[in-house]
Amino acid sequence: MRKNSPDATIPYSFFASLRNGCDMLEEIARIAAEAGLRHAALSVIGAVSRASFGFYDQEAKKYTHMTRQGGYEVINCTGNITVKDGSPFVHAHALFGEADGSAFGGHLLSPTTVFAAELQITELAGPPPERVFDEKTGLYLWQAQPA
Repeated sequence: MRKNSPDATIPYSFFASLRNGCDMLEEIARIAAEAGLRHAALSVIGAVSRASFGFYDQEAKKYTHMTRQGGYEVINCTGNITVKDGSPFVHAHALFGEADGSAFGGHLLSPTTVFAAELQITELAGPPPERVFDEKTGLYLWQAQPA
């Protein structure tokens, strides 16, 4: 739950601006850590000057990393903040738009350089899911939580 809250049991939402020139993932993680968040949903809109994203090859069990330089709109970026190895972990996917109206995207990776962007974070109730390595997929997935 968040730090310095009069009632840390009540989930909350807030907006933040991502700084020009920062790495999008690092900035989201920094903001979440400063707010004491370990279980939240996130959304970002704005623009980037470099987009880094990935596609997960299910057979090879690894990400193909792609980077594009240039000015792109962040049409949509959604994700979550949970716990991996005891620390907050940001997992997000992004869709970027080109000037001609075409789009591309995938798993958000670093470095994605922010031109101007707005972040919305909504804290979620309950214990944060812990990400654990899954042999079958090769991914760190949420450990099942009791209903």
